[in-house]
Order: sequence, then C-alpha cells, then structure tokens
Amino acid sequence: MSVSVVIPLFNGAHWIEETLNSVLAQELQPERVIVVDDGSTDESPNLVRAYPNVKLVPNEGKGSSVARNIGLRYTCSRYIAFLDQDDLWHPSHLRVLVDKLERMPGANTAIAVASCFSSAVPDYDVSPGTERFVNPWSRYPFTIGVEGPSVAVHRACTLPEVGLWEEGATGMGDALIFLKLATLHPLVQAAECTVGKRIHASQQWLQVRELGVSYLGFRYNVMRRALEFRQCHAAEDPDLPKYSRRLEALRSLQSLTAAIESSRFDEIAPVARELEMRIGEDSPHYLPHAFYCLMGALFKTYDAEVLRKQRDEIFTRVLQYWPDESTATRRALERVIGEQPLVS
Repeated sequence: MSVSVVIPLFNGAHWIEETLNSVLAQELQPERVIVVDDGSTDESPNLVRAYPNVKLVPNEGKGSSVARNIGLRYTCSRYIAFLDQDDLWHPSHLRVLVDKLERMPGANTAIAVASCFSSAVPDYDVSPGTERFVNPWSRYPFTIGVEGPSVAVHRACTLPEVGLWEEGATGMGDALIFLKLATLHPLVQAAECTVGKRIHASQQWLQVRELGVSYLGFRYNVMRRALEFRQCHAAEDPDLPKYSRRLEALRSLQSLTAAIESSRFDEIAPVARELEMRIGEDSPHYLPHAFYCLMGALFKTYDAEVLRKQRDEIFTRVLQYWPDESTATRRALERVIGEQPLVS
C-alpha cells in the first residue's frame, strides 16, 4: 500500500508548512513526499528544506503540470497523490482512498469530497459512506465534477497510459487528465470529505479566468485534446458524436460572453438558439453546467457572495433577451439564477 505525494510549489510561503504538516500527519504515511519548486522568489523553498523527510526538486519556472511530471520521476510507489501547495488533507485521506482502490481493482483513481475554506478550517466529514463510480464525461466539456488534483489518489501504473500532465494545459491540466483517466478505467468517488480546498485571490484557476472571452477558447482547445484522446482509445463509443456536438457549444458560449461583455444584447437570441441546438436535447441536470462555465468567463472573483450578486444581476438581464422557443436552455438559465454559485 505504498503511496508517494507530489506537491508543485510556487511562492507558497503562506501555506506550504500547513500543507506539509497535513501530509506528514497522515494515518497512512507516504513513502515519499516530493516538492517541486517552480522558481519561487519567496521563502517557501527554505521552509520546505526544514523538513528532513521531504525532497525538494527544482523546476525552473516551467509550470505546475511540468512540476507534477518531474515529481513523478522521483517516485516508485504503487499509488500517487498530487496535492496543491495551499490545500490540506484530513489525517485519514490517504488511508481512505487507498483502501477504496485496494478493494476495487478495476478502478484507477479514487476521489474524495472537498470542503472549500478561506480563513476558517475545512469542514471535514470522515463518516463512512458508500462509494460510487463517477464519470466526468457526463458534464463534458463545461465542468467535470472533480475538485482539482488534491482530491485524488491514482494507481501509478495508469498515469503513463494517459501521457501524464500536459504542459500546454496548465490551469486546466487536472480536468484533462481526469477525462483521460475516465476514458480508460472507472473513477471511484468516496463519500468521505477528507480534503480542504483553500479559496484565495491568487489561485491559478482565477488567473486562467482573467483571460475572459479567451478563457473559453483555451478551454475549447484543452477539451478538444480530451476528445481526441477518447476518439483514439474508445473509437466504438456511441457517445462520441454527442461529445463532439457539446464541444462546439463552447464556441457558442464564447460568442455569448463577448455579447454580454460588450452589451450587445441583440446578439443573444441567435446565440441562444445555436446553444439550444447543440446541447438542448441533453438532460436538465446537464444544462446548468454550461452556465457555470459561462460564469467562469464573465466573473473574476473567488468570493461566493460577490459572485452570486454579479451573476444574478447579469443573468437576469440576459434572460430578457433569451428567446422563448429555446425552452431547455431558458429553463436552465432560470434555475441557475439564485443558486449557490460554484466558485471552483
């Protein structure tokens, strides 16, 4: 049951000690802990050097995806876990997820529930529950339902099968690798909440969303690579045409974002009809994820209450221009207004 932990580091002095302490407090002690420094200019590398059982490796500013791949070179464990420099683990995290994989040999990855926190401590819940298989392709290409690299433990043998972490996808590399992994083998979702996902202003996903309209173009390219992988490894999948149609819906969202940002509300109706054509036949559960994705391109805040206010104000106005005949997407947009916003 050996497991290694890989942590990319970049100017993480505010968090890295607490993060490492949560790793070293694990009930299932990791065989190796590797921190890969991405050219930090703060004190974080020196803080890591104070931990004699943690290996610090340089990356020279090549990005978190490259850092994770470099870290893998220093592992030889049966299981691998990636942890972001600002996230935390409950002491039972590795034990719980490795136990799932030991009991379910057909799965390649086990995923824990995450608790988002900022100034307070995470709201962990380690009450035993029933695990289930999850398929991130069910939300493709808008959200995938996995809260980042920190929530998962992987069989080390499966990571080379998906080509490891892609450098060109940094900022969305976790979405890409989870979609690839789910193409080859089932992913297991644990019921236990053993991960604290820290929310703050300098997170990488917020930096990516600063691209605005271009963010959806970047997302399109990353999601296209995921689909190409599935086409190569699951060529007989009858859902491939559906995924291809959904992918093109990202282009519709890009046009919708541009219209909203420039107050060209007269362009909303034709874009809405195009969006309806591409995803309107899918389930009501699926459709809101398109609008969660749109929120990522429009709003650049990590504060849930600020996000809620901005979203409700803009989406209510957009709804005035949404064509009545686009019934499925219109109802989905109506449902999103007033809901607790997703901020990650």
